[in-house]
Amino acid sequence: MEPTLNIGDRVIVLKGEIFKQDYDIGEVIVFYPPNEIYERNIFNQYFDALQLWNISEDNNYQNSALIKRVVGLPGDSIKITVDGKVFVNGKQFIVDNVELSENYNFLEYSVPKNSVFVLGDNRANSQDSRYIGFIPIENIIGKAKYIIHPFPNFKNINDWR
Repeated sequence: MEPTLNIGDRVIVLKGEIFKQDYDIGEVIVFYPPNEIYERNIFNQYFDALQLWNISEDNNYQNSALIKRVVGLPGDSIKITVDGKVFVNGKQFIVDNVELSENYNFLEYSVPKNSVFVLGDNRANSQDSRYIGFIPIENIIGKAKYIIHPFPNFKNINDWR
């Protein structure tokens, strides 16, 4: 997610287990990859509500969460041009500080029900929906809102227009 997030940044995440939430285009979310097997039950939801990621080197599902920006919601049409411009339902999607390269293929996607399409802000080097597929809504942990550490980097990370 560079340049929006840097390695070592810590963010506040409003978790879906605690706050009922809908997701919108442009928001940054934390989620489990679509190929992760994750069973929802009371114990897992309670554990997730308390979970801190990257506190160990264990590669279990609690430490495999990803963070990306929502670009498409169920039913949306996504087009990515060869110069890296992204269009959602025909309207250009712009994020401040994202540098585009010219190493893209023309791509089109239609977001299925109960899923979202995500892109990283480091578009030339991001394992996002172009590679891992659509993200099931049940895999979303919550919305990332603010960088809180290191403190000089404190900011709202939802900077799309």
